[in-house]
Amino acid sequence: MGIEAWGGVERRTAGSGATAGRPWLGLRRRATDVDLDRLADVIDMTDAALARTEAEIRGRHPEWSDDQVQLAGVRLRVGDDVFARAHPGSVRLRP
Repeated sequence: MGIEAWGGVERRTAGSGATAGRPWLGLRRRATDVDLDRLADVIDMTDAALARTEAEIRGRHPEWSDDQVQLAGVRLRVGDDVFARAHPGSVRLRP
């Protein structure tokens, strides 16, 4: 998985081949400065919400590792069914 950076925003691409970032680059070319500012704001708010969620999980379960806290956060975001299919060994983690 590659990472592209522009305008203070990093975006992980789905692959590392020559065409992996084309949709992202097309979007970048069409975006105005206002669009990029809004995107940066959305990313900042998302990061803040994820950090708050993980802090709350860590507060309830101080004995958990960072990986366990992150997995519990993922479970909250995607739901039990999807999480159980993606992470069958971690199903017992209750945030």
